[in-house]
Amino acid sequence: FALGVACCGCATPPPTQEQLSSGLIWMFPGVEGGEWLLHGPRRAFRDAGVKSAIHTHKWRYPLGILPNLMDHKGNTEDAVQVAQQIDHYQQQYPGRPIDLVGYSGGGGLAIMVAERLPENVHLRNVVLVHPALSRDYDLTGALSRIDGKLVNFCSSRDWFMLGIGTWIFGTIDRVHTVSAGKDGFNPEVAIS
Repeated sequence: FALGVACCGCATPPPTQEQLSSGLIWMFPGVEGGEWLLHGPRRAFRDAGVKSAIHTHKWRYPLGILPNLMDHKGNTEDAVQVAQQIDHYQQQYPGRPIDLVGYSGGGGLAIMVAERLPENVHLRNVVLVHPALSRDYDLTGALSRIDGKLVNFCSSRDWFMLGIGTWIFGTIDRVHTVSAGKDGFNPEVAIS
């Protein structure tokens, strides 16, 4: 199905100058997908009247669930590159709001990007949806770059992917444990 969607030309057109001037939302899909996985949320942003440019992260391995999850070196390199692109955007459009939205493994990557931003680059909000990130991950570096809120949507019912799955295969930060997407972050460690 995903291959069929990818081949149908469902790619999003590049952002307009008006959208870029309004702000930037950088979306990070789960490790299993690309733009097609976030089609619904992108449409929801537009239906809600969001005018900002929306960019979707492309993983290194199309449809490569485990390679994308386990490639810590590659994910770190991608986080640095995205942080540089966000810095460049802010230089071109100073004062415009920048938000990150990450789903599952993409939630982990969103945090990795936030903590690698230069000190002068700040995000408005970061929204994580079931992040495949360890519960004890140190969020202080990312939080220092967020002026608004860091929101984490988690579900204790996701015992399979974000419970057993991350226990066996590891989280995006390479810890074999139940993820923050299942049980939330451990505030005594993650925000110390």
